[in-house]
Amino acid sequence: MESCDPLPTTPPKVLIVDDDPAIVELLSGFLRLEEYQILTAVDGAEAVSTAVTQLPDLILLDINLPKLNGYEVCRWLRAEEITRSIPIIIITGHLDFSNREAALEAGANELLTKPIRCEELLTRMRDLLQHDQPAASMERR
Repeated sequence: MESCDPLPTTPPKVLIVDDDPAIVELLSGFLRLEEYQILTAVDGAEAVSTAVTQLPDLILLDINLPKLNGYEVCRWLRAEEITRSIPIIIITGHLDFSNREAALEAGANELLTKPIRCEELLTRMRDLLQHDQPAASMERR
């Protein structure tokens, strides 16, 4: 009788985009413990380049970045067919109505505030990765 072992799965690739090395290190270390593959970028231009060449499964994107801000990166990625469906969680230190509205308009799937609560981040990430939700799913909430 043949074994029905499931095929091994590749851990999801997460692109972390933040110009603060401490945030990148904290998120990278935490997500590696959860068995995610990690890619990083420190500015908006590098984020776009990395997303296009590496095609991550999910992007964690800070708003305040050099070269291109997080909203610009998000809009650019949504405009390109190759990156359009990658789930994006925008991360901000300042949650107000204008940030939420700008994140939705740019095409983000979720918006989280710093300091990031690890369990909430994991829950949102798993939901987006499992359900492959379209951009701007926050509108339905």
